[in-house]
Amino acid sequence: MSSPSEITFTIDVGNGPVELLVQSPYPLNDNQWHYIRAERNLKETSLQVDNLPQSMREASEEAYFRLHLTSQLFVGGTSSRQKGFLGCMRSLHLNGQNTDLIERAKLMSGVTPGCLGHCSSYGSNCHNGGKCVEKQSGYSCDCTNSPNEGPFCQKEISALFNSGTSVTYMFQEPYLVIKNTSLLSSPIYADNAPSKETIMLNFLTTQAPTILLYLNFSSQNFLAILLSRNGECLWHETIRPDLHRGTIHVL
Repeated sequence: MSSPSEITFTIDVGNGPVELLVQSPYPLNDNQWHYIRAERNLKETSLQVDNLPQSMREASEEAYFRLHLTSQLFVGGTSSRQKGFLGCMRSLHLNGQNTDLIERAKLMSGVTPGCLGHCSSYGSNCHNGGKCVEKQSGYSCDCTNSPNEGPFCQKEISALFNSGTSVTYMFQEPYLVIKNTSLLSSPIYADNAPSKETIMLNFLTTQAPTILLYLNFSSQNFLAILLSRNGECLWHETIRPDLHRGTIHVL
């Protein structure tokens, strides 16, 4: 790295060093995550940095076919430790194999296992049970197990029901044509039927027994989630034999 906005990949396969350079329009020492992919094969040498244009050079005919490297591999510096790397690295892959930096770091002086990442600083921005997920250059909030939506799981998506009321969704039933024969498909099934159905919901009530959810496929096929009189949550279903059974999580 000759400057804060340049990444250099140098390789010598027997006919002199080849150098590839990627110039970034922004500084790369900005305390943000960046991605590098360097590759050398029999045809070409390439360097990719983040989503910037790739730098590539074709291999010369007189180049040796394969690299023969037998010395130690140094990550973050060299044996002299001059101009060493200061920061954090993660997800190091060599020829498709994941390299365990954490275990190796435990054996090295001055290297600490693990990276703090963005979630250690900004994970509290994910509210209402949202999970912070590390990204290559930032983070996001996974609201799958949250009763809310939005970038930070703060958007309310609930409803308050009076006794005897309901919210209704209309599903459009797809029809599949197979050998000029119409096959009726369930409204919650697409062309590629899932292996299971998962329903997740939170509820707060003082009334029992009561219906939490009801869905019918036809006059004889239905599923229902009920709260029984003794407070148990039940799932009743009568579904065609060719449809998969599902699971429910009541949080």
